[in-house]
Amino acid sequence: RAASFNVAIRSCAHAGQPATAMALLRRMQRLDVPRSLLSFNAALGALASAGDAGTAVRVLDWMEAEGVAPTLVSFNHALSACAQSAQGEEGMAVLGRLRAAGLTPDVVSYTSAISAFSRAGDVPPVLGLIGAMEDGDEAEPNGWTWAATIAACERGGQWQQALALFAGLREAGGAASEAVWNAAISAAGAGAQFDVAVRLLEEMRSAGFQPGLRATNAALKAAAAAGEGDAALTLLSRMRPELAPDAISYTLVVNALGRCGMWEAALGVWGAMLDAGIEPDAPALSTLLRALTAANQTDTALGIFDAAHGAGWRIARTSQAVSAAIDAAAAQADARRAVALLGALKTERGPAAASAGGYRGAIEAWAGAGE
Repeated sequence: RAASFNVAIRSCAHAGQPATAMALLRRMQRLDVPRSLLSFNAALGALASAGDAGTAVRVLDWMEAEGVAPTLVSFNHALSACAQSAQGEEGMAVLGRLRAAGLTPDVVSYTSAISAFSRAGDVPPVLGLIGAMEDGDEAEPNGWTWAATIAACERGGQWQQALALFAGLREAGGAASEAVWNAAISAAGAGAQFDVAVRLLEEMRSAGFQPGLRATNAALKAAAAAGEGDAALTLLSRMRPELAPDAISYTLVVNALGRCGMWEAALGVWGAMLDAGIEPDAPALSTLLRALTAANQTDTALGIFDAAHGAGWRIARTSQAVSAAIDAAAAQADARRAVALLGALKTERGPAAASAGGYRGAIEAWAGAGE
């Protein structure tokens, strides 16, 4: 019976069903079926994929209570759960338990602990852990370790530190990883360093790596911040066929084009996104509407909004999109249209749905109308 349960729990782990895996593990206890290391590790694997750090730690407790010694694999599953849920302190506690059990953490252990802090943008513990790896003899950082470290600096608002780490790593000959390159380019994008991001993209390709979606979108974000519309279009065109742009990619290009007044090109990119079968989200629609309004193409902006609303698009009923439409109406000094949009939003989604920007736009519309 134990073997059947173990197979079922492992299947749940592969299928991403942690709740079912835990239910089976508890059922084994109720039926007095011995729970082995295999049973517990299979359940921990399911919890790792789901990022359920709290339950993973409880499973470690159950193992010790039942005299089943957790192995390095057990602890690494728990650490992976901490990484997925950005539970850095919990990860450090698990790392401590690992050592207390007489085991030595490996690169997976360290990388998971670093990732737990990295996802939360908590830089000091990440630098402490990577430093411990370099100074000690337990494990050598790999590409994933460095990528998580660089990403932590980016998320913590320290993009300069991220790029400095990457530069030092390259000098030491340790940047031969797609993940590391992507993390560095993402950091350049976060710092609105357009020239740096584009240069790194080219150097990454020259090094034999294909830039990922996150890195390319980061470069597009930098292009938008710099108002580099033509460059954004070039980056978008170079993504295919190796990489499929997503809604974020197209939105960033529309934003870049809008910032430099290239509204016709922005409309073309919007159409290309729809033709590619990518469903636009609220940021995509509102970005297009604001780009058109900034170019004094308010009739076109309101026409697109009306078409989206008439087609029943849910995104046309979000406060973000409606606020952008109200701004277009305000630019026309069409106070009644602005108030009608604001009222419809409040009626459909409640008073709290209307953003401060929506109210501001309506007020500006009335002021523009001289009322």
